[in-house]
Amino acid sequence: METLSPPAVPTGMIKSMGPFGPKYEVGRPLRPTDDGDWIVEITLIETGEKAEYSLKDIIEDPEAE
Repeated sequence: METLSPPAVPTGMIKSMGPFGPKYEVGRPLRPTDDGDWIVEITLIETGEKAEYSLKDIIEDPEAE
């Protein structure tokens, strides 16, 4: 059985969902997806709510100001 190593994730970085979306803090990688991406835990800054978000989207999102 092959073990997948988690990718480099910018843990602790504050980003926003698109240019005007909510801000979030990047957490830890959770699991790979069937299409080669990874699901990462994030924490929404305004509410403290934890959510799951794709690493592909995290990489494309801008750093929050």
